[in-house]
This record gives sequence, C-alpha cells and structure tokens, in this order.
Amino acid sequence: MPLAHLGQPFLKASDCISIDDAPDVGCQKVDVSEVEVNIEKLAHNTEKVDPSCFDLLYVIGQGSFGKVFLVRKNNGNDKGTLYAMKVLKKAVLKVRDRLRTKLERDILTRIKHPYIVDLHYAFQTEGKVYLILEFLRGGDLFSRLSKEYMFTEDDVKFYLAEIALALNYLHSHGIVYRDLKPENVLLNEDGHVRLTDFGLSKESIFESAGDRTYSFCGTVEYMAPEVVSRHGHGTAADWWSFGVLMYELLTGMLPFHSESRKDTMQMILKAKLSMPQFLSPSAQSLLRALFKRTPSNRLGKKKDVSELPVTSLRDIGWLAFSLQGLAPLSLTLLSYPGMGPAVAFEGVEPEIYNCTIFITQ
Repeated sequence: MPLAHLGQPFLKASDCISIDDAPDVGCQKVDVSEVEVNIEKLAHNTEKVDPSCFDLLYVIGQGSFGKVFLVRKNNGNDKGTLYAMKVLKKAVLKVRDRLRTKLERDILTRIKHPYIVDLHYAFQTEGKVYLILEFLRGGDLFSRLSKEYMFTEDDVKFYLAEIALALNYLHSHGIVYRDLKPENVLLNEDGHVRLTDFGLSKESIFESAGDRTYSFCGTVEYMAPEVVSRHGHGTAADWWSFGVLMYELLTGMLPFHSESRKDTMQMILKAKLSMPQFLSPSAQSLLRALFKRTPSNRLGKKKDVSELPVTSLRDIGWLAFSLQGLAPLSLTLLSYPGMGPAVAFEGVEPEIYNCTIFITQ
C-alpha cells in the first residue's frame, strides 16, 4: 500500500501552517486602518446583557488574544444555562483579528442551522469583546481522532453527512467557510456536529454569479489548489477541504503534508494522491471526485451532481446518504464539577434527519 505522500497523523492547528492575508472584497483590499469593531448588537436574543450576567466557572480554552470560559447565566429566561464565553482583549487584537471577530459575529447573527454553533449574545466593554456561544460537551473531532487514530467508514459517513448539510446551507447563503478542519468541528453531548470559527469566512460569494475571492487564508494542509495558487476561489474550495477532512478521518493522515509550507503547497498543486487500499471502492471514488484540482470538475461544482439521491450508497453515492436511521456516535463528554449530568440521547429529530443532501453547483 503506497503511502509516500502521507504526512504525520494528528497534526493540531498549531502544528500545521495557518496563514491569511489582509481581508479582501473581491480582489480589492480593504483599508484596514479605518476599520473598528462594533458588536454591541445582540445575536438571537433581545435581552441586554453584560459580563455581570454570567458566573465564571472554568477556563476551557486559551489563546494569545484571550480566553474561553465555561459560564453559567445567572438571570433572565435562560438563567442556569451553560455557555462558552469567548473573551478577547482589544489591546492585543490586531486589526485583522478585530475584523475576524466582527465577521464571525455578523455571520452567526444572520444564520441558524442545527449543525452550526449558535451565538447567543455579543457585546463589548471598554477593553474587551465578548461572544457568548453554546457550550458543546463533546469536544472536537481532532480530540476524538487523536484518541481513536481513525474512524470506520460508517462513523465518517455520519459526521460528513452533517458537515455537508452545514456547508450546503452556508453556500446557499453566499458564505464560503474556508476553515474546515477537525479542530473546528465541535460535537454536542449527543455526538452531533457543530461547525465553529467563522473568522476566515467570506460573505457574498455566489457560484451562480461567478463570484470569487482572492485572499490567501486558512490552514495550508486544508487549502484547495486554487487558494494556494491565488487564482480566485469560491465555494468549491470548501469541498476540497471536505475531501481532506474525509481522508484524515478515514486514515488518520493528511493527504498532502510536508515539514515546510512551500513543499506542502507544491504537493497540493502537483503531487499524486496516495489512496490507501483498505478504503472501500466507493470511498475512494468519492475522494477522487473531491480532489479534482480544477474546481469546475470537483464534486460540489459539477451540474450532474447538484442533487444526490438519498437512497444510493454505491460509487459516488457514498456521500448520498439520508441521515434518517443513523444513530449518533458514543463519545466521552467534557465534564467539570457542578455541571450536572448530561442529557441522554433518546432519538432522532425527524425534521433534521429526514432530509436530502443538496450540493449546489
């Protein structure tokens, strides 16, 4: 089984190469010196809140710009509800990071989907910016993958089904996600996915109108060739990243990875895909369709696959699944003292699961 082009397993975002240029509008650069963040507007709630409305419980994440806390709401209709509170210090935020924060707020305020994280509140003080997100006790796909090495095809089908529905929803609203990777796929306590981190996303990109964006951003190992080459990209770039994620979940490896950014980029542009032979023929077929270097030939772009039947699981139909009848996967939940017991999963919501996956052209 030739695996010459496979990289090391379980590369966290900090081990991969993450990069972005200045924010863009089409191919025009924004004058970032004049940009300021204003996120006083609330998301899906109308209640006026401030930091005193939340009791800090634990630090559950930390970065160079701030921390993520597990908090409990102490008043209002949602009193007692647990949230993840992202607190960003304005003093250490670069202009592009302020733009990312505002973009994430804007996107999460206007979209609502069962497989995308919910933003409940957004506000700021003189020195800090606050995003109050739903708290997801299942952790992320990277953590689960690092423990299990790789998933079965049935497991991967379950995750990819929900991710595909989320991507299709974003694309239908003119949003290119541009940051699909295991660390950004969170899991709730029932094992269902939530896409998170929309700071690198791009709005107002519609394939039907031929819209393109030209910024070079994301984690290099997950970038599509047209992003690497800066020839302009649209929603098809997300389906390449979808293929990278699928490959990684099935094999525990990245399809294109080297120690240097330059070599990784060259592999994405030119290297032959090493296909592990333990994968089923239908999974291999789907991966080849996703790893088309010409965006117009890639699955998710071609007109003849704009709608996939829910009943077929053969050939390229490996992706064409109905979620009806698929049970969430068991997982170890994040647990902190005082959180209370997790709610056991008892069934599948028919309005979410009895659906067809549409991939827009």
